[in-house]
Amino acid sequence: MAKPVVAIVGRPNVGKSQLFNRLAGRRLSIVEDTPGVTRDRLYADCEWRGREFQIIDTGGIEPSNDNEILQFMRMQAEAAIGAADVIILITDLRTGVTAADEDVASMLQRSRKPIVLAVNKNDTPGDVPPDFYEFYNLGLGDPMPISALHGYGTGDLLDECWKHFPEEWEEEEDEDVIKVAFIGKPNVGKSSLTNQILGEERVIVSSIAGTTRDSVDTRYDNEKGKYVLIDTAGIRKKSKVDERVEKFSVMRSLMAVERADVCVIMIDALEGVTEQDTKVAGEAHNAGKACIIVVNKWDLVEKDGRTMDEYTNRVREGLSYMPYAPVLFISAKTGQRVNKLFDLINHVYEQNHRRIPTGQLNSVLAEATARVQPPTDKGRRLKIYYMTQSGVCPPTFVCFCNDARLFHFSYQRYLENQIRALYGLEGTPIRMVIRQKGDKFVHFLIIGVVGYLCGSFNSAIVVSKKLCGFDIRTKGSGNAGLTNVHRTLGGKYTLMVLAGDIIKAAIALEVGGYLMGSFGKLIAGAFVIAGHVFPLYFGFKGGKGILVGATMVALFDWRIFLILFAIFVVLVAITRWISLGSIVGALGFPILTWAFYGDVKTTALSAAMAAAVIFMHRSNIVRIVHGTENKLSLKGKNVDH
Repeated sequence: MAKPVVAIVGRPNVGKSQLFNRLAGRRLSIVEDTPGVTRDRLYADCEWRGREFQIIDTGGIEPSNDNEILQFMRMQAEAAIGAADVIILITDLRTGVTAADEDVASMLQRSRKPIVLAVNKNDTPGDVPPDFYEFYNLGLGDPMPISALHGYGTGDLLDECWKHFPEEWEEEEDEDVIKVAFIGKPNVGKSSLTNQILGEERVIVSSIAGTTRDSVDTRYDNEKGKYVLIDTAGIRKKSKVDERVEKFSVMRSLMAVERADVCVIMIDALEGVTEQDTKVAGEAHNAGKACIIVVNKWDLVEKDGRTMDEYTNRVREGLSYMPYAPVLFISAKTGQRVNKLFDLINHVYEQNHRRIPTGQLNSVLAEATARVQPPTDKGRRLKIYYMTQSGVCPPTFVCFCNDARLFHFSYQRYLENQIRALYGLEGTPIRMVIRQKGDKFVHFLIIGVVGYLCGSFNSAIVVSKKLCGFDIRTKGSGNAGLTNVHRTLGGKYTLMVLAGDIIKAAIALEVGGYLMGSFGKLIAGAFVIAGHVFPLYFGFKGGKGILVGATMVALFDWRIFLILFAIFVVLVAITRWISLGSIVGALGFPILTWAFYGDVKTTALSAAMAAAVIFMHRSNIVRIVHGTENKLSLKGKNVDH
């Protein structure tokens, strides 16, 4: 469902923008001790008590002022009030209740929305001053003392807002449900297309532009899949949006783009691509959404054998920044080619979620740089070390180079075209992130130090020494492995060790991934295992690395983890030898890495980690061969300490 919306309103200079920045957790809105600094609405996403919501910062409201700019600011605030589920009215403790506060409170009461009254600039903790109680005169219930500057009382304020959020209905749509937003300027046939698909008059259709005023969600299933169709209000030029309700409708349409998986950009075939069409399409493009360009009312166009090709070229010309988007010519009125829409929706959705292995990407990079040399400037040539995909929706690729200033946008476009030529990625924008790697060695050093130090923090040794009074390596099988911990210390301490090993591996891999992408995660994993097996401050005698290695594999590639975990479970279930499952799992890691990635460096690193784990199991291998290996027991000892 859509996120709840919280609007922050009040007269000028009471601290609305400061509270907005405080709740957003970053400085998004200009804060100045001058009335009227904020004029347009600003938006930010927040989360409180497990519920995500959106906050809106508005300009100060002066109901009785006729100044043109102030009137515009008041209209912006009214639009935000219309869109809001909850309204926070900000007042100023230092100035007390003013006539403007009373006018704003009266205006808000007419909206019939839940209102939370916040009295700002209560900067001293403790009991509120006597002046605070005059705010009860506004008739909005109990005022809440806050300090947007210091953050006092903002938690209580959010608790009060949270009480008024609409009930969060359980979305039946699971991960395979695709949200499709129909967007465009007014009267291009968005509602007509929705009704044509559904086979009923689900939304009102009229030739009057602006008939649709809210975003209407409809669940729709067919043989192609499961969908949520979002019919949105038409988006007109800002200069033409006068009516308060329409401002609210446009805002809801833009919010629908944000929550959609696929945006169907609708164009009127009789008008062609207009300036407003380019702006509407730009919203979906900038949001990184999968896009389809649908030219509607095709039944009204006089055609010959070249009409569709010529029109496609004009669309490409008008929307030159999104050549990746497929173009479909339909008639929502007659249903012409509407049946082809869902094949396209599924296709662009898959492309928007597509991942390309690092090894394959770097093969493309090597061929592309060999074909067209990277640019030079003043005798210095751009060197691109490697490329990795850091995310999807849209596919985002990180290029590591020697100097980001040399990476001209035209060469970025060239690399993007090379990727598209091989992998398609039709219907989805691509993001290229350039990271300078002149300090490549420094990043490698940071990953190595962090990984080794995290790995050296051996949870089994720390828990046994601090909580049990002895070194786990002096008991049982004489090592700091999880199996020995379970047999010697029991279940409670085993869980502590388990949590510690998972956390330290996760921290190191997060650092590695941030600095060097997927390959950095593998480097971090190698150093974590090295630190875990040979800890510096525990005399280079540590654990066997299975749990840390499993955590690393799970964070690196969940597919490989699931396969190895299944092999581990089957072997342990058959033989009751945990060590055998661990050894075979370690052997399988580099094999599966090569199968999935086909990259020599990645496979070599995974093989090195597997070798370290197997080396630590050398005594177990001997016992397995002789049939004397300890078998799994679910019972652990309780240690008195």
